[in-house]
Amino acid sequence: METIREKTSLKRSEFIYRKKEYSIRDYEMIEKYANLDIRFQYYLENIGYVTDARLKDLFVSIPEMKEELIIPQLKNIFSDIMGEILTNIENISRFLARSDDLEDKQKRRFESIFKEYNPSERIKFSSQQLNKIIDLFINDTNLRYHHLCSYMNDMRLIFSHLCVDINKEDEILSASRTYRLEKRWKVTPSVESGFIDFMKRDNNPASLLLHNRIFVKTKDNYIGFNKYLNESKENVYYFQFLFNRLKPRFMNLEMIKGSNNSYYNERYSDVYMKYNFIGLFNDIVNIIQELKDEQSEVTSDANDLFQSLEQRDEDNINDMIELFSQFLLDLLTHVFFEHYDPSWLFLNEQKLDLANRLSKQKEREKQEIINRLDDATREERFAIMQKNKMGISLFYKQATAKASEYVNSDEHVAHTEDERIERLQQIMSDANVELETVTGEVNEIPLAPPINPIAEEEGYVDYEEYDPEDTTYGDERLDDEQEAVFNE
Repeated sequence: METIREKTSLKRSEFIYRKKEYSIRDYEMIEKYANLDIRFQYYLENIGYVTDARLKDLFVSIPEMKEELIIPQLKNIFSDIMGEILTNIENISRFLARSDDLEDKQKRRFESIFKEYNPSERIKFSSQQLNKIIDLFINDTNLRYHHLCSYMNDMRLIFSHLCVDINKEDEILSASRTYRLEKRWKVTPSVESGFIDFMKRDNNPASLLLHNRIFVKTKDNYIGFNKYLNESKENVYYFQFLFNRLKPRFMNLEMIKGSNNSYYNERYSDVYMKYNFIGLFNDIVNIIQELKDEQSEVTSDANDLFQSLEQRDEDNINDMIELFSQFLLDLLTHVFFEHYDPSWLFLNEQKLDLANRLSKQKEREKQEIINRLDDATREERFAIMQKNKMGISLFYKQATAKASEYVNSDEHVAHTEDERIERLQQIMSDANVELETVTGEVNEIPLAPPINPIAEEEGYVDYEEYDPEDTTYGDERLDDEQEAVFNE
């Protein structure tokens, strides 16, 4: 019995009694536990990806170091980390510009985030342009730890859907299931129907749509990340393969948060979170690059996966490269749609911005009521006011119904796009960033003309400018009159 007791008993811990007076040692321990340097040190010691070894060594040594030695070293290390962020951005931009696996529609969708509100112009999908765009995003001083943590959690949720293997029985059960809202919510049938339709778009979960389609009706009918689940059942295993290599980037993100009461302050926390965020996209690029190398460890692991699925290695390596390349651009597009959405969180954090949006809605609803009363006769106006007083036909209920119609209208889409472009131009103007644009119709892209792949620059050909009779095409850039300034 004694042996059983010893093996199954909990470890005895020290009892902490309430103290009437605290000693200097107690205050030192409280300060130590409140300091986030130790927590960040634990994170660095347990992460599963490569980071600057000097950072880990510094935080291990901080308790024994003097402050005048700690601060300069922190500045130097984080300065190098910021340089590595820029290097990773260049690597991502170069890969996307040179990739042959991206679809033209994907590129145009990405371009549409940053184009001026003019259907005849688009930005050039080149390494230099992509570098400017990603750099503008990551170096925004208003982009903080909590924003990037939210984007990372959103991406992890997307992976959680893409990595789940659903069998036929689950599909049949899901298709036959009827969704109803709780009766205690006391919602109207129209609201309940609208919510159910919102959650299921053409039998595709709304959570896997790109952000531009989740809350607003657009002309873009792209089903987002649902595409990868609908294309092939094997894609689930490919995404499991990818996520297993990216998982360390998603782990213990709360430990990256800094405090101004520590050496690892909020500013350093923002920088490291940006480093981790860009590192995630750079890891995807590196995985794709390694898949192209037959001798790499990633390719060896992929071949083991194909053998377990009883598939040919050569064909599926190419499929995996194409899948991951398109997924990379979709993921980046989704984040940018969310980040630059004027109706979403980031662009409404300032009280003035939110107040302006609410005042616009209030004025629009007030104007609708005034127009309705002006168009009515004296008797109709009296009846409207009496019904409102008795609660038969309340103004706020009518305003709610009108607001619902407005959100689903083309007018709302146009107003949102106008506001998004206006805010984006302001951001780029403040950052003194200009993007080159290409003039010409971009809705339809003709068949590609024959080109010399050796002489062709990175990016894809500007087909609108192609002249089959011009023998000098491809040897010169657009002249100054064709280069439109983005934020004018």
